[in-house]
Amino acid sequence: MLAFNQAAPANGSTGMTLPGTIRYVLAYGLIILLGRFCFTLGTLLVSFPVSGCFAWAPQRLRGVVAGTLSGLGGVAAAVAFAYFTFRLILGSNTFGLFPLLAVTVPLIVPIRKKLIQARLLADDVTRMRKRNMPAAAQPVDMAVGVKFQVIGSIAGLVITFVWFLISAIGS
Repeated sequence: MLAFNQAAPANGSTGMTLPGTIRYVLAYGLIILLGRFCFTLGTLLVSFPVSGCFAWAPQRLRGVVAGTLSGLGGVAAAVAFAYFTFRLILGSNTFGLFPLLAVTVPLIVPIRKKLIQARLLADDVTRMRKRNMPAAAQPVDMAVGVKFQVIGSIAGLVITFVWFLISAIGS
């Protein structure tokens, strides 16, 4: 903080306000730009091992478990990225409602795309069943997995906001 009798710095800055502003812009920019990437990466990092562990299981069970856990993992990865980005750039206790909204609102687009994809795959399965296609040719596990990935993502968002509200009330 500058006292009244001190001269301003030679570079024209007014103390800590400009670097603080730049840090906020940097933190929000990183979260908005890389939040969807972290969501996709978290989804992939969870879905492959889980579906591999359930390779012995029926298609529907594998789709339900892997889809739900991958949706939860994607949201957890995006929110964890935002939390640690704010903690690293701005310090502890800076992750609040606006950073949480900055990371979760852009996730609506990929979740909506997955919902549309799940509906299209379900229509394909229905069409294949009406044509008496063999069961092995039907993308049942893909349709179930994508549908439950959407459910897992929405559940992850709800859990995230509940966690935020509980932590905000507790402190």
